[in-house]
Amino acid sequence: MENRNAMTKPEAQAYLSCSALLGRRLSLIIKLRESEKQTFKAIGEPFGIGPQRAAQLYHKAKQLQEYHKKGEKGDPYFGLSVRATNCCNNANLINRAQIETAIKDGRLYPKNTVGCRNYGWKTHLEIHEWLGLDE
Repeated sequence: MENRNAMTKPEAQAYLSCSALLGRRLSLIIKLRESEKQTFKAIGEPFGIGPQRAAQLYHKAKQLQEYHKKGEKGDPYFGLSVRATNCCNNANLINRAQIETAIKDGRLYPKNTVGCRNYGWKTHLEIHEWLGLDE
């Protein structure tokens, strides 16, 4: 007898690449929704969350997949936390090259940044890692 819930080979490959990008929980939510056609209520039960939160996580995962497909063309801040993204956006730095230049010339530095709230050492180190610069 054939298992209807079994994934095809392309679905399995997509799931594994999704899992590496999104982590186990978000990739499982996508699998349950798309492959197994479960409702958000059924998806949320094993995680102990409601249907609304399951839907939010599903849409977040789909958005992350889209950003990953587009790379920097789709989102210049892809891979940064919300805090780091807001700091760069508030400093009018709209792409990777501008952010790197601002760090190198000292405009984006924890104690010198004017008009950029919440830019501290944690955010500074995160941006350094994101750019691949030495700390």
